Amino acid sequence: MSILVGQIGDVIKRRLPHALYLWGDPGIGKSEAVAKAGREMGVQVFDVRVSQLDPTDLRGIPHVVDGRTRWAPPVFFPKEPGSILFLDEMNHAPQSVQSATYQLILEKRLGEYHLPPDTIVIAASNDRGSGMLGFDLSLPLKNRFIHFEVKHSYTDWREWAVRSGIAPEIISFLHNFQEDLHKMPAPDKTRETKAFPTPRSWTFVSDIFKAYNNEKEGFEKSITAMEAANGAIGSDVAHRFSLFVKKTRQIPDMNDIFADPNCLNKVTDQGLAYYILQSIAFRVEKGTAHVFQKACKVLEKVAPKDVVVFVIHDAVRRHDKRYLVTAEMVKDMGKDAGIALADAMQNELILPAGSQKVN
Repeated sequence: MSILVGQIGDVIKRRLPHALYLWGDPGIGKSEAVAKAGREMGVQVFDVRVSQLDPTDLRGIPHVVDGRTRWAPPVFFPKEPGSILFLDEMNHAPQSVQSATYQLILEKRLGEYHLPPDTIVIAASNDRGSGMLGFDLSLPLKNRFIHFEVKHSYTDWREWAVRSGIAPEIISFLHNFQEDLHKMPAPDKTRETKAFPTPRSWTFVSDIFKAYNNEKEGFEKSITAMEAANGAIGSDVAHRFSLFVKKTRQIPDMNDIFADPNCLNKVTDQGLAYYILQSIAFRVEKGTAHVFQKACKVLEKVAPKDVVVFVIHDAVRRHDKRYLVTAEMVKDMGKDAGIALADAMQNELILPAGSQKVN
């Protein structure tokens, strides 16, 4: 009954013939997981906010054909077989709207209208225990679904964050303080709390950080940037993040690190190690095989061989790139980097010279 956000796609891809219901805290990625599954399956997702509908909206508009009344189905219903009908915010819909969905959910039809074959029906709601308002679902409606309690995990979020271009500073901060990824307000504070950290609100902070993190100003020095971060994740967590960003300024410039990896010996704060690795992964993703070779030499200075593969994997995930390497490149690297590189090649993270590059 309980699944992680990263497992939602696997359940959807099984194409169970029954409707699914996803319950979970706000902002953990339920809706995004459904959209991602649709993209990976190559099908269209029809995202319907049930709370915005009246009962008559589901049935459609009546019109007369050959002297008989028929109903034109709404445009937000699927037309192609195998599509996904996503009924979001289901428990925010009043009872009259919920009742209008009974036949649609169980029989995949409304009156004479039938959903296309193999349509997947999914509903989602925020947990009432999360301080969210809403209407109770009736027992007959609940009994029409297979229910899943959706939980978040830092590992799932991190993989998504790397692919989505979330600022390395945020990924690194949350690696050290994973409890700050998602922190719901206390039950007695839900009405007065405006901002709190969730995977969704960290995306907001990433956008704020990128907008203000220029050479002239810097995120942590801008009053408006900090106020915006406070308004996204709350002042306590935003303050801790700003302190972490200030620490990252102690790290030598990446160009200097690539030119002389020994300059990393001056960095003594172990909490910054993961940030250095993320920054190297980002540089590898942006560069060429030559940059990749340099990065492996740098990695050997700061990380064991298994971490080299870990960072390479991050770089590859960002844009599904593969880097062409030669035996000479491996020889020119240090022992651990060479071994790690060979492991990466074995797992097809890196392609040997002569292979076709994948972009």
